[in-house]
Amino acid sequence: MDMTRPTSAERLARDLDWNLLRTCVESAEARGISAKVGRLFTSDFFYDPAGDSTFVLAELLRRGVGDVAVALIWDPIAVGFCHAAGVGARLPLRIGGKCGPLSGDPIDLDVEVRSVRTDATQALFGAGEPRFRLGRTAAVHARGVDIVMSSVRTQVFSHHVFSQHEIDHLDRKVLVVKSTQHFMNDFGRFAAAVVRCDGPGTLTADLSTLPYTRIRRPMLGPDPADLLEVEPMPPVVSRRRIPTSEA
Repeated sequence: MDMTRPTSAERLARDLDWNLLRTCVESAEARGISAKVGRLFTSDFFYDPAGDSTFVLAELLRRGVGDVAVALIWDPIAVGFCHAAGVGARLPLRIGGKCGPLSGDPIDLDVEVRSVRTDATQALFGAGEPRFRLGRTAAVHARGVDIVMSSVRTQVFSHHVFSQHEIDHLDRKVLVVKSTQHFMNDFGRFAAAVVRCDGPGTLTADLSTLPYTRIRRPMLGPDPADLLEVEPMPPVVSRRRIPTSEA
């Protein structure tokens, strides 16, 4: 892994600008590191415990990036359709983007259902046995991308989200996981590189992109620091500690 040098992807999405999101995908594509997994990048840098956001998935599809697996997209409705259709079924499916505009647009794909489960689990914080339940889950394939969806809202902790759905995580050039840091305990063991993405949406790390209407401005986070009037801290008066013998 090469995590010593900051990349353009780590500074991604300082506003809701698709050009910056594309920088993340371009960075992942350009890192030609040959290893068990060529690239690994997260779709949500600022803790998305499990969204239905589609921004990175949409960009991957737009660019025609293949040999990719994505997890987890929270979409109980799509999961239900896959369970009803069954493994091997082909159907038009609308994935993600259901909670609102900041989830991105729903993605309409003609998919093949590769796996459906009611007992899928993962290892909590990427350690130990996979006992954390994901509820009903489904994995579909479309246009060179495997997509794992869950009915339980949770971030990705371990590779079991892929392997339990017949997806070989060691045989994919790119893995996209919705997680900020907890995935590293497991995926860090075999990833050749990590590219972190702060995609658009409600959980961006850049608070200046969010349309706040009920907070006092300026405020640190949404506004530049030089606009704030910060009061100096009062001087700290040190107290001499009296030795026990003098007390």
